Amino acid sequence: MNKFLMSLQTMAGKLFEDKIISGDKDSLSDIAEFFKLLMNKILAPVLIVIGAAAAIYAVYLGVMYAKAEDANKRKEVQGRLIGAAIGVVIIIVGITLCYAVKWDSIVYSLM
Repeated sequence: MNKFLMSLQTMAGKLFEDKIISGDKDSLSDIAEFFKLLMNKILAPVLIVIGAAAAIYAVYLGVMYAKAEDANKRKEVQGRLIGAAIGVVIIIVGITLCYAVKWDSIVYSLM
C-alpha cells in the first residue's frame, strides 16, 4: 500500500509540476479537481470498505468475548474489541471528512 501511495504521489507530482510553476489558473483548477476526485471518488469508497470490514471484525470479537470461558481470554478479547471500536470510529470520521470538506477550495487556498 505504501508503494502504491508513493507511486501515486510521484505520478501526480510529475503531472502537475510544470502547471504549478507556471501558476496558470486553468492548470490550478485541474489540480484542485484532481484532488477532489481523488478524495471523493477513490479514498472515500476505500475507507467505506475498510470500515465495513472493521465493523464485521468488531462483531466477531463481540461473539468471541461472549464465548470466552475464563477471565484471561475475556480480558484479551476486550482489549482487541476496544481497539477495533476505536478504529471504526476513526474510519467513520475519515469518511465524513472525505465527503464533507470542499477539497477543491482547500487546494486553491494552498496555492
